[in-house]
Amino acid sequence: MAPSNRTSSILAANQAWADLAMLALNLVAWLQLAVPPSGHEASCWDLKRWRYRLFSTAGKIVSGGRQRRLLIHESAPEAQLLFLLQQSIGLLFHRWRHGELAA
Repeated sequence: MAPSNRTSSILAANQAWADLAMLALNLVAWLQLAVPPSGHEASCWDLKRWRYRLFSTAGKIVSGGRQRRLLIHESAPEAQLLFLLQQSIGLLFHRWRHGELAA
């Protein structure tokens, strides 16, 4: 039997895993188009570079006042880009919530 990269021998589980992987890929592609300012180098990164530069940044999740916050040290690599992305996503959400963006 040939080796397989599937995570399970159950077809439904493999289908769910594939659907989640495609959702993550589409989400990153959408973020690349919608969130970084025009001309920023992050808008042309491939998925591997996003994963290594942003998704591997160390942070600490803290809870308080019925809110959860992600703390990232200012000296962390790509910290400024993460802050910029967070602000841009918040602005997009605000515009969507007030009907300025089509659903």
